[in-house]
Amino acid sequence: MCNFLYSCCRCVSCITYFFYFGIMDKRENIIVFIFSITLCLLNRNIQYIITIYPIQFFLKCYFNDTIGSIGFIAYCNILMKFLNKELVRIWQIELLMILCGVFWEYITPLFRSDTTSDMFDIVAYMCGGLIYWFINRIFTKRHCNN
Repeated sequence: MCNFLYSCCRCVSCITYFFYFGIMDKRENIIVFIFSITLCLLNRNIQYIITIYPIQFFLKCYFNDTIGSIGFIAYCNILMKFLNKELVRIWQIELLMILCGVFWEYITPLFRSDTTSDMFDIVAYMCGGLIYWFINRIFTKRHCNN
């Protein structure tokens, strides 16, 4: 009998599904979302304590973009679970991050004078998307090993 919704039962269809798509339940996405918010809030204080310039530069300019995109995808997946959908394929995640990055970095400055464009922010968003995808792989493997 297939326990598809809860843990992998070793049947070919489940193994194929987990390999290509992965599953993180809503609870795991909430944990990732809260953890990413916590890291962003901690960064507000830590970035001024660190005196090593390259690390301080990364924390000030790109850390929140990277971690924030992880939280954004988790938040999107929490909402999409209500529609029985989820962003799990790498191309879906990276496409969302590119589209959000273009909007936030190039369209938003047209309407808000207090923002600036930085193409490396888009790279940070995409790195966050890749990290989320790896997190999804870790949770998927945990489900399959149950």
